[in-house]
Amino acid sequence: MPYRIVFILFCALFLSSCDSKIKTKAKPVENMQLNQPRVDYLDEVKPILDKRCVSCHSCYNSPCQSKFSSFEGVDRGGSKDLVYDATRLFATDATRLFIDAQTTQEWRKKDFYSLTDDLDPNTYQNDSIMMQLLSDKRDNPQIIGEYDPEHDTLICPKDQKEMDKYLRKKPNHGMPYGFPALKRKEFETLSQWLLQGAKGPTVQKQKKITSPKQTGKGRDPEMGKIF
Repeated sequence: MPYRIVFILFCALFLSSCDSKIKTKAKPVENMQLNQPRVDYLDEVKPILDKRCVSCHSCYNSPCQSKFSSFEGVDRGGSKDLVYDATRLFATDATRLFIDAQTTQEWRKKDFYSLTDDLDPNTYQNDSIMMQLLSDKRDNPQIIGEYDPEHDTLICPKDQKEMDKYLRKKPNHGMPYGFPALKRKEFETLSQWLLQGAKGPTVQKQKKITSPKQTGKGRDPEMGKIF
């Protein structure tokens, strides 16, 4: 009897190991160093997002409602809900950034999901949705087929299972969508930033960019023009 039990356990372990190999998981991104200096969001990350991302991810109906024109938009994440839906018969709750929710938790209650959080906290590399899409673009840089974000049916993966399915079906749909991959330095900067927890600007810098500059005669009139 003991031998039969041992044999059954062996078979179960063997089959489970085979099953884990059959399941396809997105290719993990290259590991960055944890002991590197903190990547500054305003000085290093935002310029990359402004240059390579906000052309598509900045308006109210951005793909998956992901807005990268501000850190608050990056932190809010994405949503599967369409802003404009011609089949909708009744009004739906608005999702205007800075207006309809103020905190990350409030956006999560509105079914927004993180694009920067690690999907597998047990690993030493960041495998967030953003990182996997950027990495996939580097692995599959060819632009194949037609790209029409305004009319194509959008797929907005929110977890690892959906991400695996998306990358298998659309290996040439990494980010930036329909454009060349990030340069190596840009990719490494975002990789390090994500690995460090995708932190936003410090309190001091946030105060600096949101407070009008003072001059000897009061507020700087040039700042008024900008706002």
